Amino acid sequence: MARYSMTYEGVKDRLKSIVEWLEGTNTTDWKGQADLTREFITALEEMLTPIPRRDIAGSDEEEFAENPDTENLQTAKHHAMAMRRAILTKNRATALKSGKAALAALTNI
Repeated sequence: MARYSMTYEGVKDRLKSIVEWLEGTNTTDWKGQADLTREFITALEEMLTPIPRRDIAGSDEEEFAENPDTENLQTAKHHAMAMRRAILTKNRATALKSGKAALAALTNI
């Protein structure tokens, strides 16, 4: 069973496609881009969910391991949420700035 519905590369590719759209001049697909951004944020939230560690012998308590990339994922999520807000208000410049910041955070992974 896959841990995440989307791989890191899939997440980065999704974000790159949104940033590329923002760099363009298309003004007819704001809702579609907002939906893609919501899916992107959902994938980041999945990756931020601690992973159960059931491999600890003799432990009665369930322990969890954080994703080692938590800080970068949280930074990317913060910028992605700002990007989505800007997309919803059709503020291309702010959305693009936030999208590039989110992409920079993911580049460190």
